[in-house]
Amino acid sequence: ELVELDHACRQARAAVALVHGNPQAACAALRDAVVIARRIGALEDELESRIALAGALVQRGDPVGRDEAEKHLQITRDQALEHGLDSMHMAALVGQAGLLAQKGQTQAALDRCLEIANVAVSKQDLARYVAAVSLMSGIYEQKGDLASAYRTFAEAHATLREKLGDQAKDLIRPPMSAFADRIGHERFSEIAEAVNAAARARQTFRRRS
Repeated sequence: ELVELDHACRQARAAVALVHGNPQAACAALRDAVVIARRIGALEDELESRIALAGALVQRGDPVGRDEAEKHLQITRDQALEHGLDSMHMAALVGQAGLLAQKGQTQAALDRCLEIANVAVSKQDLARYVAAVSLMSGIYEQKGDLASAYRTFAEAHATLREKLGDQAKDLIRPPMSAFADRIGHERFSEIAEAVNAAARARQTFRRRS
């Protein structure tokens, strides 16, 4: 019980350090939390601490910290897959996608989003699927590719509409509306019109070919 309390205290210290803008202290506390969890064989607590540590390392904002964060996320992903820890697996993938996008490795980040989406489809988890789509669109948006960001939502809506009919709108509308709010509704309408026109042109070409 004292060991578990020690582990919880390290996590609490990390949380307080982050609130006060001290990611370095948070990293130190979370490294201790990882060591404690490993020592007592508490795998889920270990992986949870690794994910939190990765986040704190990214907040530090230096290349060494990002490299260490990538290592912790990869360990978490591998261990979660090996032991069937679905929530940890998904959390690691989300972390990897964000980190890879931040490092400019866009395709690798998108691959992580696709992995999340594929798992969501296999489990028929619509909320997770929409979250993966939103994450993918956000990566395109961060890169400045607003057309691909919109296209991601449009293609996901078409996929869901085949399975759910009009209910698909209720799932896609909230994240798509948030995207429109961020870039401005006039710009959103322009992008939607251009992307949809291009899609119609491709369909016409295929029919004639």
